[in-house]
Amino acid sequence: MNAQPLRELFEAGISEDDRRWLADLVPGSGSATPGQLRAAFTGLGRRAGRELLGPQAAALAAQGITGAARWDRATLGRVALLIAWLPTQPQDRQVDAVRELYLRGDYREQVAVLASLACLPDPARFVPLAAEASRTNVTDVFAAIACENAFPALHLPDLNFNQLVLKALFVGLDTHRIVGLPARVTARLHRMVGDFADERRAAGRSVPADIAYIQSLNEGSER
Repeated sequence: MNAQPLRELFEAGISEDDRRWLADLVPGSGSATPGQLRAAFTGLGRRAGRELLGPQAAALAAQGITGAARWDRATLGRVALLIAWLPTQPQDRQVDAVRELYLRGDYREQVAVLASLACLPDPARFVPLAAEASRTNVTDVFAAIACENAFPALHLPDLNFNQLVLKALFVGLDTHRIVGLPARVTARLHRMVGDFADERRAAGRSVPADIAYIQSLNEGSER
């Protein structure tokens, strides 16, 4: 994905001083180091703020970017930077660079990394990171990979995808927010969801309404 429109959209909403700060820290020539990128990720939280994008999200949706309606300005800036910066790095170091950025970031920075995965070059190579993120106990981080994110349905193997769906049920996230879920429902996922519902009933606990939604979806072949 071309990061230039994202960066232009982001820079249109910040001050001239902040644009100079960003240009100095992360040069457009691609000469920025991983350390400079991490510094920019951190600094954007202070300089860009947490205002949601609002109407700007429609421009991102037109480019096929899911979930932008829930992004704040710092997330937009971080996604734009990562998409632009990653191709400038040696190919054999790119996966480790993204994982390092994720591990070193606070939860808001981790959200931005996960939001960018489907837009990065050769996204399937980031499956291990997405699978790792889907096991987090930080709800906002889990929601960033599970909800309004095209990556899981496009790239996660069935085992990881099914576990993500079950965890979404367990933590109370609306599974309608899982992009591409109807196309990924299999007989195995139906059984797993049914077993989860049975366990809840046996324990005298309520059954999430979303279970009925998943069970109403046509199951695919066993995989």
